[in-house]
Amino acid sequence: QQQQQQQQQQQAEFDPSEPDPVKYPMSNNATDAVNSNLTELLRSIETEGINTGWTKKFGQPSPETVQLRSITYKHDGKKQVSQVPVFKLIYAQAFKTDIMIDHIAMHPSSWFNQNISLDDMSTFTIIIHLQVKSIKTSFITYHVLDREMFNGYNKNGTPIIRGDRAFTKLLDLVL
Repeated sequence: QQQQQQQQQQQAEFDPSEPDPVKYPMSNNATDAVNSNLTELLRSIETEGINTGWTKKFGQPSPETVQLRSITYKHDGKKQVSQVPVFKLIYAQAFKTDIMIDHIAMHPSSWFNQNISLDDMSTFTIIIHLQVKSIKTSFITYHVLDREMFNGYNKNGTPIIRGDRAFTKLLDLVL
């Protein structure tokens, strides 16, 4: 029981917004994504979108056009304008495949595999991979954490969102 109390106390003391530079050092290598054209690519996608095989000018929606439920939504049914996304769309892919592909980040045709080193700690990418068996097609979108919002990794390896403890805690629970 004493060991369980100590474990609970350690969990209570854990701050997901606290960087762990020992376990996850933020080195600055010349090959890191942060030193590439990633920022310019993000700006270009925001203004021009991405031409894909299934649509022209695929991009992330403007915050002004996306309404989210407000805190009082259950009572008054009102929605509010969203904010700029923390994870920004960087690329989208779709391809036909006869087999289901797991671990798309490791696949040779993956944008992530071709552009971001697996040991690159300078950025964090969320990959959404939708596999549609009936039409034998994979749809993939890649979203990177905006560099201005990125504040390293905590001891669990979760990216820390600068100035947003609640979102960092949510990521820590989900990831």
